[in-house]
Amino acid sequence: PSLTIEAGDITVGTVAGIYIYENFLNGVALTGHQLKDYLEYSSRYFNVITEDNVDTTPLVNPDVRGYNYDMAQGLKYDIDITKEPGNRIINMMNLDGSPFDMDKTYDVTLNSYRYNGGGGHLAAAGVMDKTLLTTETTYKSSDTMRDLMIEYLKVAKTWGPENIESN
Repeated sequence: PSLTIEAGDITVGTVAGIYIYENFLNGVALTGHQLKDYLEYSSRYFNVITEDNVDTTPLVNPDVRGYNYDMAQGLKYDIDITKEPGNRIINMMNLDGSPFDMDKTYDVTLNSYRYNGGGGHLAAAGVMDKTLLTTETTYKSSDTMRDLMIEYLKVAKTWGPENIESN
């Protein structure tokens, strides 16, 4: 299902339409390498597209549900869909264009579905053993994502395409 948001007032119902799940916000510590592995796993959402199959292969892999495609905000990177997952995330850099430090530890924010292992992303990043998280939890919200979005909008007053980092 898709949602079209017309220009105008954003209501609680609009926010519920944008974010339909009862998730909470959680933070975990991931190294740059682990974050790249997380994104590589997420890139399975796209099929491998080459000159030989561009006319016969759909862009999206039907075996990966749309809600299991994650992208990162707060950095820049490209996905090379001509390569297999595991070798696709390229040109990782900070928003200011400086090199992304693969050895640095970053505070990565996830919804509770991902935090609890949903989708397998944290296992692919090497920080989840079965259902046990093996990295530091840096944050746990007591409010749902919807409530946090509503509070943000109350403070920000406006929101639009200019608030998205082109990802």
